[in-house]
This record gives sequence, C-alpha cells and structure tokens, in this order.
Amino acid sequence: MSHLSNRFALEIRDSRWSEARRFSHGYGCDFLCHERAVLENVPSAPCRRLLDLLRIASAVFFTDRMIPRDRRGGPNSWSRTISLALQVEDMEFWSDPTTNQRLHEALQFVSGDNWAIRFSPRITGRTTGIPWQQSLASKFFPDSPRLCLYSGGLDSAAGLAHQLSLPNTKPIVPITVSHRSDLEGMVKNQVRAIGKVFGRELHSVCVPFEMTSPTKLVASEETSQRSRAFLFVASGAAVADGFGMSELEMFESGVGAINVPLLAGMYGSQATRGAHPHFLQLMSDLLTLVVGRPFRMVLPFMSKTKGELVASLARPDLRQIANETRTCPSFPVRVPQAGRQQCCGVCAACLFRRLAMHTAGIEEDCKHYQYDFLSCDKTLPIRKRRHLSAFLNQVDCLTQTDLGPLPPNIEKHLRQTHVIEAGCSVETVSGLFRRYRDEWQRLIRHAESRGCPWTKLIDLPSQAS
Repeated sequence: MSHLSNRFALEIRDSRWSEARRFSHGYGCDFLCHERAVLENVPSAPCRRLLDLLRIASAVFFTDRMIPRDRRGGPNSWSRTISLALQVEDMEFWSDPTTNQRLHEALQFVSGDNWAIRFSPRITGRTTGIPWQQSLASKFFPDSPRLCLYSGGLDSAAGLAHQLSLPNTKPIVPITVSHRSDLEGMVKNQVRAIGKVFGRELHSVCVPFEMTSPTKLVASEETSQRSRAFLFVASGAAVADGFGMSELEMFESGVGAINVPLLAGMYGSQATRGAHPHFLQLMSDLLTLVVGRPFRMVLPFMSKTKGELVASLARPDLRQIANETRTCPSFPVRVPQAGRQQCCGVCAACLFRRLAMHTAGIEEDCKHYQYDFLSCDKTLPIRKRRHLSAFLNQVDCLTQTDLGPLPPNIEKHLRQTHVIEAGCSVETVSGLFRRYRDEWQRLIRHAESRGCPWTKLIDLPSQAS
C-alpha cells in the first residue's frame, strides 16, 4: 500500500516584494494541510483533483496569512495582487482556461484580491485508501450521511442542533479545518456535547492546518484571512467525495451570509464573504468541474435571521453550549493576555451575536466581553460606538421603507454581489431583513428599559420606541 506524499513547492510573488519567495508544503516544511486526516476518515480516497484543490487552497490560505494588507490607504489599499506558482498532479486540468477562470472567480470574490496562479507537474505515488476505511464506514454510516462545514462558532452549533432535532435525520458528519491549535479540541467537545443532547454519536472530521513560518501569530501576519472559507470548502468537498456525496452544507443565517456592508468603506476585500450565496455558487461550479458530476454547496438557513437560527440552542440543555461559542475576530488573539476578556463586545460580529442571543432568549455570561453594551452601569466610549451607530442607521433605513422596496444600499449590494442570481428571491430577502429589523427594535426597547446610557447618546431608529 502506498500513501499520498503531500510535499510540494510554492513560489509567491507580491507586488510589494522585490523578488519571489519560495516555500514548501509538508511535514517539517513551511506549512502543512493534513491530507491524511481526510483519508483516515472517509470510506474511500477522494479523487486526485480534489486533493489538488486541497493543496491549492492550503497554499492560498498560507499566502493570505503571509502577506499583510495595507490598511493605510483606505478601502482600495486592502486589495492585493498576488502571484503563485505551485505543483499539482493534474496540471492539464488546472491549466485549462475554463477551470482556471472558475478558480480565479471564486478566489477573487471571497478574498477581494487579484490572484495569478501558475501550475507545474508534481510526480507522486498512487493515492490509496486506508485499511480501516470500510470498517469505519459500516460502523458510523450504514446510510449515506449529510455533510456540513463546522467552524465551532454560534451559527455552526445552532445549525447542527437544528438538523439533529429534525425527525428521521440521516447521520451528520461535521467537517472543520483546524487552523488554530485550540480549534480541534473545542470542536470535538462541542459536537460531542450537542450529539449527547440528542442521543446521537457523531463522527466529526478535523483537517489540521499548520504553519511553521511563522509558528504562531505575529504582528506582521495578516489577520483578516478572507481565504479561510476557500480552504474550508475544499476540505469539505474532499471529505464529501470520499463518502461518494455531492452536497455540502454550510450553517449560516441569511443576514450573515448576504452581509450587507455596515459602513461606507466596507466593500470588496473589507467585506466578509465566506458564506455569501454567490461565493458558494462559484464554488459549486468549480467543484462540479473538479469531480466531474454536479456538486452543490447549500445554505439550509438562508431564509432565517441569526436570531431565528440561534433559537435552536434555546433549550436548557443547549444554552451553555451557545455561551461557550466565540464570535469576535479578536478571539483567540485576546486569550493569552492576562486580565483581558476574550471578546471586545463592540465590533460588528459581537453586536450581531448579542442581537441573536437576545432574540433567541438566551441569557449571556457577559464576563467574556470587554465592553457590555447592554449594561446599565457604564457609558460606552464614543470611539466604541462606531459599529453600534452603523447598525442603528441600517435599522432606521429599514424602518423608513417598511411598506416599500428595500433601502437602495441593500438593493445595490444584492445586485453587485449577485445574490438574486444565486437563487435567493427578492421576496425572501425582503422578509428576512424586515424580521431582522424587528429584532433590533426589540433589543433597543430592551436597552431603553434597562436605562443603557447609549440609548440617550445615539439617535435611535425613528419607530423603535
């Protein structure tokens, strides 16, 4: 039996570098995405083109972290021009103009960067299965399973709980990429706890990603990591193909997936598009080419607000799990710093999370937040109200167009990011955002009743009180 050798060479050129830099993938090299973790957890080996895609995605993610964005020149300076040269097994396929176009469209949309990728042939041994694959399959999966991407965040936990609560649910396989040292253990504990509530033994698949250049987060490393979703989808697709499946779910609310920019400068590379319907459509098209049969990325909760999705965790035996998830972009950067909370409490992600938890009726342990914007004891500093004010302005726009079309900025975003083309009807999106507006109005009334100081310092939406 021969196993896949996962070494390959990578050359990176950035517009700000005077010369190309060379790195390598594999054990003891600059970075590693553990392909063996896929092979050990599926009934049969994925096709070699999907393993090529997994290598491409790991090289892209490594490059994304290695080249910091320029934040000094405004929104346009965030975008980078990056050239990669890497080795693949099926060079003819990846060099084909149609494949190349699909790959670049997906990468450019999700990262906001301009990518140029050159391929060269890579000689490797034959990819085979692992001896215990079939026994694993018969033990855990007598029926065809459902496969989902699982990040360990609030939406992932809520989505998994919702799917397990449905009658006659097929076996579910959560898939994650462990790009942080703490993520694998956290996800496994989370999945085990959710499965126990529903009396289910869940088999999760974790694909570790490691960097040795540098070995840990440093000041020069890029933290936005827009290409992380590309690596997640590539890993999930490889696992799906190992099960002979052609569908992969991503648990994200509709409002979060569409992600209308809150502030004027939050577009292009500044916007998070990892679960955006158009990105998932682009990945579906690319994966269909790669595997040679229709492959579909699915957003099962596209019609739900985050609060409606998180309501799946509102039962008493799941509330603690909801509280243990983290959403803030500062996590886990804050964790090692003694005396500091894990989450800032005032960024867009934290505020969106708190809205969802309030809507679902889940009481939070606020000790994790540096700033508790629902506290009646402390005034939120002016510099920390930026995202809160932006949310309230968004709600105000939705309030003023109660009976008419969606606000122009939302309609523009839907058109420019091809949301409707990805299969989301205007009526569905309109209803979604109006329910989202109602959730904010209920939260504002709650904050006013508590006497939160910011309700007297910020202009509130016109019909909220």
